Amino acid sequence: MATFLNLIRDNEMINFQTFWESNYRNLPRLSQLARRYNVVPATSVYLEQTFSVAGAVKNIR
Repeated sequence: MATFLNLIRDNEMINFQTFWESNYRNLPRLSQLARRYNVVPATSVYLEQTFSVAGAVKNIR
C-alpha cells in the first residue's frame, strides 16, 4: 500500500487506465482489484432502464 501511495503522490494528474497500465507490474494484485471494481459504465442507459423498471413495478403495486 505504501508503494501505491508513493506512486499516486508522484503523479499530479492521474488517468486511471494509464496509471494501472504502467504500474501493473509493481502492484499486480492491487491492479487486478482496481480494474475489476473501479469500472464506470460508458453510458447511463442501463442505470436509467433499471430505475424505470423499478418505478413501473412500484406503480403496479
